[in-house]
Amino acid sequence: MENDKSYAYVRQQDAPLLPPPISEAGLIGWFNQNILNLMNDFSSVKASLRSIVMAVVTLGLIYYSAQIIWALIDFMFIEAVWTDPDETKRDVCTTVIAGGIQHDGCMARVGHW
Repeated sequence: MENDKSYAYVRQQDAPLLPPPISEAGLIGWFNQNILNLMNDFSSVKASLRSIVMAVVTLGLIYYSAQIIWALIDFMFIEAVWTDPDETKRDVCTTVIAGGIQHDGCMARVGHW
């Protein structure tokens, strides 16, 4: 029984090709290879400095983008004036706190076409 190889399995045909993993292809794969790979290289002093600068710049861009997105959401939806119950058009968007200056998105000024 020691030399009997009848129980061994040898594939006669090629296995079907599978798509590449998500971390290796597409936008996520590009991000991993080009951005995250640069931030993990500490092989030399120059590469280490580049990794640290890249991490700081990435975090700064994420913070800056979040600030801009929040400011736009606040301007367009949260602090915006949507109705004009007194039909004053321009005055509905001014406030006493702002000194009579329009400071929010004023959808009430959009006239009836």
